[in-house]
Amino acid sequence: MEVKTINKIISIQIPEEMIDKFLKKLKRSDDIVILKTKNKYEVFRGRINDKSIVIYSSGKIVVPNLDQIKQKIERILHRISPQEHEVITIGSDEAGKGEILGPLVVASVALNHKQNIFLRSQGVMDSKNLSLSRVKDLSSIIKKNSLTNGIVLISPVRFNQLFREFKDEGKSLNDLLAWAHAKAIKQAFLELKDNDRKKLDKIIVDEFSKVITEIRVNRELDRSLYNLIQQPHADIDFISVAASSILAKNERENWIITKSKQIGMKLTNKSIDEILKRKDANELGKIVYKIRK
Repeated sequence: MEVKTINKIISIQIPEEMIDKFLKKLKRSDDIVILKTKNKYEVFRGRINDKSIVIYSSGKIVVPNLDQIKQKIERILHRISPQEHEVITIGSDEAGKGEILGPLVVASVALNHKQNIFLRSQGVMDSKNLSLSRVKDLSSIIKKNSLTNGIVLISPVRFNQLFREFKDEGKSLNDLLAWAHAKAIKQAFLELKDNDRKKLDKIIVDEFSKVITEIRVNRELDRSLYNLIQQPHADIDFISVAASSILAKNERENWIITKSKQIGMKLTNKSIDEILKRKDANELGKIVYKIRK
């Protein structure tokens, strides 16, 4: 798997419980030079083939964006990860839920064991910890190195309409969000090959409302086909969720860029009040956030 190198330095996130095993394997490498750590947050500092590697107690690994370094990390992750070669997971996450500007986007990504490890070694993590340029780079990598993905983009016009409809039915934002997650997950599932569908083990959602989400997902897919996991900060433990957060954020940013060009105004340079005063505010943002009681 070849990846175009753009960022000179990247961060790779591993779960904290994997740090000791990772360090144990890393220190046994013939090409590693161990250096003294520089602060209390570092658990390791060294060089691989004259290239720096720093590991923090949070599980963050900072390395040059070079294939040889990332491949080494990928090999170590393979050795210390549970052997689940036939298992497929689908993760789901959203972008734009808390922002007035732009659409709500939910993305789901289906990965096998090998793809999970590869994408982690490339620096896939929660999109909130990444620059927009890094999100764009990783989105391309994810699409090329995943089994399937599903995208549900709800434009501001559609969001405002759906929000009012759900509210009239006595439902909340969480109901709308769960509906969108279920649709994206179903997309990713239906695009899987028949043989891969049989290997589906887990569907993971970054937790926001357990009961509502379970009801919505079960309406779309046969409950006997999978285990549904809902967990706060699921993007740390599950790369399929982190990958979903990246795709969702990239789709939202692309929408904002395209809309800015259409109206001849860079939306991100305008305040929310300026946007809401426009005649086309309903097309640009989730105006129901400002008028709901």
